[in-house]
Amino acid sequence: MTNKIRGKVPSLISGTNGTPIFDVCGRKSHCCRCKDDIVQNSNIVKIPTKESGFTNKKSYCLKCFTAILEQTKHELEIIEKNFNDLTV
Repeated sequence: MTNKIRGKVPSLISGTNGTPIFDVCGRKSHCCRCKDDIVQNSNIVKIPTKESGFTNKKSYCLKCFTAILEQTKHELEIIEKNFNDLTV
């Protein structure tokens, strides 16, 4: 069952405190974005985030991480365009 994803797709540009970590799920869990179940021994991506002074690694399914990566690419294109407009 796929739950409805709410809100804007996050980006790796802001809100993270490190590089995404590619890992294998050690026990049944759920994706922090779509809330779908992640079964044991499936591939996941953990993205470090800082909340309340502590760093947590949120787990994302590969489908959601692909959307996050696309959003990051889109934002980088906008930043690059704005930078190029300034230097021309």
